[in-house]
Amino acid sequence: MEITYKWTKERFLEASKANYDIKLSEPKFRLLGYAGLAAMLLGIYLAYTTGLYTTLNAATALTLYWYTLRWPLYRLQLASRFKKYASRNHTVSWAIDKETFTINTDTGRDHYNWRAVTDLVETTNGFLVRQYPVFYWLPKECFQSGSDIAWFRDNIVSQINQRKSTP
Repeated sequence: MEITYKWTKERFLEASKANYDIKLSEPKFRLLGYAGLAAMLLGIYLAYTTGLYTTLNAATALTLYWYTLRWPLYRLQLASRFKKYASRNHTVSWAIDKETFTINTDTGRDHYNWRAVTDLVETTNGFLVRQYPVFYWLPKECFQSGSDIAWFRDNIVSQINQRKSTP
């Protein structure tokens, strides 16, 4: 199967957002958010009982950042970083079979085995192929048909999920 698309800033940000959302679902990142909420509760208690508002203010600022400002600020950083990438606005071509995949760009060619992939996650817009710490993006709109998406899901995604679930 062949998939070709242009690696634009929008695709890069879309892939980065999918990777960001997956990272946030990991327990260590969720615990940080919960710790901020707990610090806010401690701050409310201290403000009420002792009149000390510093903890409440700091916890509120950190929690607001964590839940509302982190992605927009990170997105700005990513957009700035994209301008420096050698592969920006280049054509990316994937050749996929059941055992391997090859990524061709104007800057080079990489050949991988699906066994090296640590995680493969389907999102609404595409497939995030994670080979920790690197990730690759396969937009669904670039598959030639719905049957290609189904083949990819049935053969590749299920293969990786099955491998992850076996100890």
